[in-house]
Amino acid sequence: MTRKFSTSVTSTIVMLTAILTTTLASTGFTATGLAAPALRQSVVVEGANIHLGDLLTETGEAGDIVIGTAPQPGKSKAISLASLAISASRHGVTWQPTEYGRVTVKRSGNLIPAVDIENLVLGRLEEEELIEDRSEIEIKLNGRSKTLYLSVTDNSRIELHNLQYDADAGRFSALLYSLAGEVVASEVEISGRTFAVTQVPVLARRLQTGATIGRQDIEWTAVRSAKIAQNIVMEQGNLVGKALRRAIKPGKPVRSSDLTDPVVVSKGAAVTISLNVPNMKLSVVGIALEDGADGQTIKVANSISRKVVYAQVMGPSDVSVAIPGQLQKLVSASR
Repeated sequence: MTRKFSTSVTSTIVMLTAILTTTLASTGFTATGLAAPALRQSVVVEGANIHLGDLLTETGEAGDIVIGTAPQPGKSKAISLASLAISASRHGVTWQPTEYGRVTVKRSGNLIPAVDIENLVLGRLEEEELIEDRSEIEIKLNGRSKTLYLSVTDNSRIELHNLQYDADAGRFSALLYSLAGEVVASEVEISGRTFAVTQVPVLARRLQTGATIGRQDIEWTAVRSAKIAQNIVMEQGNLVGKALRRAIKPGKPVRSSDLTDPVVVSKGAAVTISLNVPNMKLSVVGIALEDGADGQTIKVANSISRKVVYAQVMGPSDVSVAIPGQLQKLVSASR
C-alpha cells in the first residue's frame, strides 16, 4: 500500500513540475525566478570563438563558455538550433527552440581597401627591383580578386607572399595573408595588371570658358601612357597664360584644341589705331570688329568713315596697322 502511494505521489510531482516549467517558460521566467534564456536575433562576434552568451540571453556564468569557432573576419556561418539546445543543456542552461532552423553568426572585420593592397604590391615590386620607379606604374587588381578582412580585436596585419610578376605582359599574382600575431588567420589569392603611367599637368579646379590659366590652377596627375593622345598638353608652360575655349573638368588632361590665347581686345571695343614710323606717329580712333589676342591681327574700323583695315593687337585698346597705306586711307577718310 505504501509503495503504491509513493509511486502515485512521484507521478504527481513529475506532472506538476512539467506543468510549472511549461507555464514559467511561457511567461519568460524559470523556476528560480530568473528570466528564461532566449535566442538573440542578431549575432555578431569580434573574436575567434563563439560563446554561449553570444547566441542566448540570460545564460549567467555559462555565457562565457566557448561552444564553437567563429568564422573568418567578415564572414558568416550557420549553427543549427538543435545543436545549440544540446550545447546549452550540457552547460546547465535550459532552452528549447520553438522551431527547427539555424542561427547565423557573423564575425565583424575591417575591410582592407584595394588601394592598400595595390600599394603593398607596388612596394614589393620596387623592393625586388622588378620595377624602377613606383610613381611610373599603376596597379589594378582583377575584379575576381577576393576581398580580405582583418580582425577587429587581434593585433592583425597583412603580408604578401609568393609574388609572381611577368613584366612583358604586365601581370602579377600573389597570396595575401591576414595574420593575428604570428598566426595566419586567412589567406586569399590576388592577381592584377600593371600599367605604365606618365605625369601630366591638369586643372586643379574648374575654370569657365575664357578663363586664363595660372600656375595656381595646375596640378599633376598620373595618366596611363597608352591612353595619352598626341594632342594632350604635356608641359605646364604650355598651359600657363592660355585661355580656355570650353570648360574642362578638374583632373582631366587638357588638349591643345581646348586652349587659345587670352582676349586682349574685345569685339566692339574702342581702340586706338596707330602707325609708328621714324620721326612720326599717326593715330586714329577705331572700333574692333572681332576679339583679338595679344599679337593677333584683327579687323578694325575707322569710327567716322567705317573704313575697315587689318591691325595687330598691341595691348588693351591699342592696335597697330601693319601696312602704312591702310592707315593713310583711314586718316584721309576721317578728315
